[in-house]
Amino acid sequence: MTKFLTTYEATAKIEKVIRDAKNEITLVTPFLKLSEHFISRLKGADNQGITIKLIYGKKNLVEEEYEFLNQLKNLQLFFCENLHAKCYFNEEMMVITSLNLYEYSIKNNREMGVLIKKEKDPILFQDAVKEVNSIIQDSIQEDKKDSFKDEKSKFEQDSSGFCIRRGEIIPFNPNHPLCRYCYDVWVQYGDVYYPEIFCHKCGEKSEVSYHKPLCKNCYYSK
Repeated sequence: MTKFLTTYEATAKIEKVIRDAKNEITLVTPFLKLSEHFISRLKGADNQGITIKLIYGKKNLVEEEYEFLNQLKNLQLFFCENLHAKCYFNEEMMVITSLNLYEYSIKNNREMGVLIKKEKDPILFQDAVKEVNSIIQDSIQEDKKDSFKDEKSKFEQDSSGFCIRRGEIIPFNPNHPLCRYCYDVWVQYGDVYYPEIFCHKCGEKSEVSYHKPLCKNCYYSK
């Protein structure tokens, strides 16, 4: 029987999905910013040889996320550009929810979801698994070591940029052009086309967005 979940309950059940897995965990989350608690749980699962399939949809992971994920020996990483679904399951139980695996959402947002157990709702469970497998087929599987190396090199460049919303100086990274404070606000909606104020490269006022964070002059001169 399907059970309704509040924010707190959904978070607890996602933890249980990871903790009780026997062979495989699948995590579908557009945004990813793990709390220390979830990091610890995933490390524990990885140490037990459990396969972890992670499907994400926003190329804005900070360096700490890349470094952690690169440590997971049994991780299969997939990128799906138009992903908006959130779903977490192991062999026996599944959580479908509005909740991203994003620390700010867990602590600050009002979320909801449902718990599905394979034993109680086998058809519903398998239908959801089938859809997730379809998402994986439409995703790009990433070689995490090469991907992380390329992304890390961006952070190691000796250059600065500007937060496109507040204009303060931050590391230059067109894939992540907001300061941490503004990103925590933006991620609640995740609208990459929402109009912002400052060019990420030169800091001048311009019509930019998360999707296109550079003004025209900077874009064509890069």
